[in-house]
Amino acid sequence: MLPVVEDDRLIGVITESDILDSFIDVLGFRDQGTRLTIEALDEPGVLSLLTGITAKHQANIQHLAVHRGNLDTSVVVVGLNTPNTDAIEADLTAAGMRILARRTNAG
Repeated sequence: MLPVVEDDRLIGVITESDILDSFIDVLGFRDQGTRLTIEALDEPGVLSLLTGITAKHQANIQHLAVHRGNLDTSVVVVGLNTPNTDAIEADLTAAGMRILARRTNAG
């Protein structure tokens, strides 16, 4: 637990559940659409390439998180507003990215 203090007075606490719930919201686990987990090279322009591909397919990015896995690659979690990502995944793969997981949520 983390105390929340204002003017030296305890006004609340932040629990592990609060933090987990915020993490779920940030990554859009409850939102309708598709969440792709992508391994991509960690170099300038890769995120721009990824967003350009999603825009080309008229998909809106609702959530985005990047985890730098090692020196050469990063794992990108992208939440899209569409359930059908086959063409997007094909273009991402052709651009040198690797799809690690796909999770579709109908809402």
